[in-house]
Amino acid sequence: LLGHDANAREKAAFYALGWMVRPQANGANHWHGGLIQGTSTLLVRRHDGYRWAILFNTSSNPENQTLSGLIDGPFHGLVSSVDNWTQKGR
Repeated sequence: LLGHDANAREKAAFYALGWMVRPQANGANHWHGGLIQGTSTLLVRRHDGYRWAILFNTSSNPENQTLSGLIDGPFHGLVSSVDNWTQKGR
């Protein structure tokens, strides 16, 4: 069963049709990262309707860490910290 291990226990996150999926109480977060030498990307679709794409013009930092892994947690925190997103002109 998708999202479960061989003992039918739910996984914290799993791969499904090109996306990683992390179930949440009211939906799921989906993300996909990519890496080609000299570039890296992170696409996120959150359970609360927020989406973003982050593009880097390098594949890692000087310590050879992937940039998408370094920015993922802080970016979720930033998005979650905003109480009211407004759109100018509406």
